[in-house]
Amino acid sequence: MISLLVHELYLWNSKKSVWISATKELVKDAASELKTVYCPLEMIQFTGRSTLASGAEIMKKGQPGIIFTAYTTLTSGQQNENLFQLADWMGAGYAGLTNDARFVFAKFQK
Repeated sequence: MISLLVHELYLWNSKKSVWISATKELVKDAASELKTVYCPLEMIQFTGRSTLASGAEIMKKGQPGIIFTAYTTLTSGQQNENLFQLADWMGAGYAGLTNDARFVFAKFQK
């Protein structure tokens, strides 16, 4: 379960996670799994520029939380704009395992 991994990372001081899944429709399942493992982080669904415009607090202020998105969202937008928005939220100097943020990819097959 990815929710267990995200919660474990949180317990080890990783306060930001990006959960990347096959489809955006799996967001409800992800939220349910996080609730099951008592993960205290807020989760929002990232759909690109509209997420920022909608006032999602964890995106606007760079606060700790979990951003759920689909792979297609990351690959859409002009010149990888969506990916850069997530990188900005992750924080300056993001360097994978040396920072407090993580990307988590859900296994998916076509």
